[in-house]
Amino acid sequence: DMVQTLSDTVQGVVTAKDGNVSGESEVYLNGLRSDVRTQETNLGNLTADANLAAAQAVDAGIQVSIKNGGGIRASIGEVVEVSPGVYEYTTTTANALSGKEEGQVSQLDIENALRFNNGLTKVVTTVEGLVALLEHAVSASGPGNTPGQFPQVGGLQFSFDPSLAPDNRVQNVWLIDEEGTPTVQLIEDGAVVSSAPETIRIVTLNFLVGDPGDTV
Repeated sequence: DMVQTLSDTVQGVVTAKDGNVSGESEVYLNGLRSDVRTQETNLGNLTADANLAAAQAVDAGIQVSIKNGGGIRASIGEVVEVSPGVYEYTTTTANALSGKEEGQVSQLDIENALRFNNGLTKVVTTVEGLVALLEHAVSASGPGNTPGQFPQVGGLQFSFDPSLAPDNRVQNVWLIDEEGTPTVQLIEDGAVVSSAPETIRIVTLNFLVGDPGDTV
């Protein structure tokens, strides 16, 4: 009947996407709402770095990637309850139907995690502008809060103090190289470093430079 036909069609699409393998991971890629909206995670880093790499392939001058944690909607991997209330976080399981092997990451996994399918936009700003963006990103952070605007970043590392008033939380900001080694300090103890470059070239989600923005 029609319902069965539609079900079979959907199953076929899902299976095909799960068989289209993009890479592999030996660990659980953490996209949990409670984590990507409150702290750095490996999936946050991976997706921010992927955006940076994609942008640099077009414009080698792009230095920084900023995305919102709220744009990550799922983890890539499995959560298994090994005993009552005790959970194990593992890599993806095999799917005999699609041919995906354990640990492989498929198109379906990626589309589930990044289901808004945002485009990327290049932005040029000053160091002060970058700090304003980071301040906004951490302005709603605090006990019990999971703000969608919390940042996952690539090309930089920064520290902030959520106990301070909003717009005064960012403490130190560094540009980093591909190995994660700090190369250029932009902010030290909340102040712009005198040797910081005049402009910073950023790639971000087109959603973040539009309306309504990053608070979902």
